[in-house]
Amino acid sequence: MGIVAIIVYLSHIVWSFPPFRQYKGKFFDYFIIIAIGDPVGNFFNRLGCRNNHPVYALMAAAALLSVMSLNKNIKRIPAYFFLLFILAAGILMPYENVDLMTAAILIVLIYFFIRYMIIYVGKHGYVSVFHLLFLVYNFSLVFKLINLILELQKGILYYQFTSLFDVLLGILFCFFSEEDKLFSVKLAGPEAGKSVS
Repeated sequence: MGIVAIIVYLSHIVWSFPPFRQYKGKFFDYFIIIAIGDPVGNFFNRLGCRNNHPVYALMAAAALLSVMSLNKNIKRIPAYFFLLFILAAGILMPYENVDLMTAAILIVLIYFFIRYMIIYVGKHGYVSVFHLLFLVYNFSLVFKLINLILELQKGILYYQFTSLFDVLLGILFCFFSEEDKLFSVKLAGPEAGKSVS
């Protein structure tokens, strides 16, 4: 078994556990999506479908919706149409463009999460380590995609390194949740912890 296959299987195993830690938390849907993303993509590979890029685009879109719903309620019908559009676009476009689309979706996801994080810090007066890990993980996904697109050969080595890093983050998400105030950075100043209107 090659090193890539070992990393893939290790990632599948590790990322199947964070949903249990995040159960009943605001990010449960996100971690369920991440947990099933790679196994579903590899399942299509096993079936002989070499182009599994639309699967990852669809998973990224679903993850985006889960993060957007943190700030406001998302209506189901427009959400379903959005997911269908992403899947159709992923099937019809060349895989390089699909990866760019996936990276763009993740960047939008990061934007909405930063908005959520700023509001959270304003309300609670501390920065959660969970939030920082969440940002690092999603940035690593974006950099992984961009590097694979721009430098395929170097990208493979970078993919292996970042995949191992993602495994480490997956392990950390088995222990950290948003509710863990013990693992947080309290903000200084008299206004810290006051609610914002």
